[in-house]
Amino acid sequence: MLLRSITKHVRDQNWFAVGIDLLIVVVGVFIGIQVANWNEARIQQARDEVLLSRLMDDFEEIVAFGERRMPMYRASAAQVGELISTIRSGVDPGLTAALQDQIAGSVIAWAVTEMAPTYDELVATGTLSRISHPEP
Repeated sequence: MLLRSITKHVRDQNWFAVGIDLLIVVVGVFIGIQVANWNEARIQQARDEVLLSRLMDDFEEIVAFGERRMPMYRASAAQVGELISTIRSGVDPGLTAALQDQIAGSVIAWAVTEMAPTYDELVATGTLSRISHPEP
């Protein structure tokens, strides 16, 4: 319909009408692009909210894990302190059960790397930069 109108106006050499027709096309394309961009931004915001929710769940689990493991970490730190004191004393205590406990307590794994799958996903996909600090 619009193409016929433009063609008719060109044949009639009605340049004002041709300009109006072209303006209508340009404005229509502009509005269409703006609506598409708005929709894409809305969809991306929904995805970001889901990711933030998943991150929050992951980090809450990490905190809970740390709280559950804290007594073991404190005991391990105490055993490491005792082992350091034993080594610094310069006295050979022999391989006693207490020394074995101190050595065993000093090699506890402290890492919690496998508990943030959402963060790992964000890093792997390169979308970590999408998360920003909200302005206060």
